[in-house]
Amino acid sequence: MKNASFTLPSQYFHQAPESWSSFLVKLLLRFYNRKNRLQHKLNGPAMPSQPAPIPPKLLQKLHISQDEVQGRQVYKITHPQKKSSKVILYLHGGAYVNNLLKPHWDLIGKLVELTGATCIVPDYPLAPQHQYPAVYAMLDEIYADLGQQFAPENCVLMGDSAGAALALGFAQQLVAQLKPQPAQLILLAPWLDVSMTNPALVALEKTDPMLSVQGLRSAGLAYAGSPEATTLAPVSPLYGSLEGLAPMAIFIGTHDLLWADVQRLRELLDKAGVSYRYWEYPKMIHVWMAVTFMPEAQHALREIAQLLNDA
Repeated sequence: MKNASFTLPSQYFHQAPESWSSFLVKLLLRFYNRKNRLQHKLNGPAMPSQPAPIPPKLLQKLHISQDEVQGRQVYKITHPQKKSSKVILYLHGGAYVNNLLKPHWDLIGKLVELTGATCIVPDYPLAPQHQYPAVYAMLDEIYADLGQQFAPENCVLMGDSAGAALALGFAQQLVAQLKPQPAQLILLAPWLDVSMTNPALVALEKTDPMLSVQGLRSAGLAYAGSPEATTLAPVSPLYGSLEGLAPMAIFIGTHDLLWADVQRLRELLDKAGVSYRYWEYPKMIHVWMAVTFMPEAQHALREIAQLLNDA
């Protein structure tokens, strides 16, 4: 069964020249050797397990409450005036080993401000202490609870990086279990294959100031639990079935190491005859839309908000 088609154009390629703020962000990332930080963290002492504090501006502008599922926090963010029937289950990135960071809160806050949607943000279990079965078990409970409160046509499954891959993998599991799909999937710079075996990654690594093949490969192994599990669909959804999924929207920058596997996903979607929407931003870094002061981030956030409002 094919998924529903989008009525708007299926592809968007950003044409504006790279902004100075984007250029400067990349310079700073290289100066602070952001590229190798993940590997250093994995080799060092245990990483912080708590989410970054919610920025005071968000606490002033939005209503934020906390619940607990399986012993972990789940945040609910709503707009005090602007109301929408939509709910976003937002899964944060961080290579499955890092928790919510300030840029995640900035991105989530902007989406709630732009749309009035309710946003549910789980602090899901992290590697190396936990592997993917624990994450999926928590999502099962959260999604079942959302199904009691919201109709499937009002639910959107969204994430960035590892969280985007988790969103896709979880949607694939819903298909396999004959459970309702959300209204749509919105994947922001998805990390689709933790095995990091695509030969095209070698050239892309030179232009990406944030991500390294080795760092991601190590984090992916910690999340999978074994080398054999790195190519299982729940861990690397590139290897899963693409049939029966909700309409999918993908955002990616060309200075992102993960661009290569996004192209593999596009080829598979085209081959399967599955409709999707695609946004590509030249020279943008990994999850650039979370750097909310950049013009390119603001443009992408407006596009995402339109998707949410049209869902």
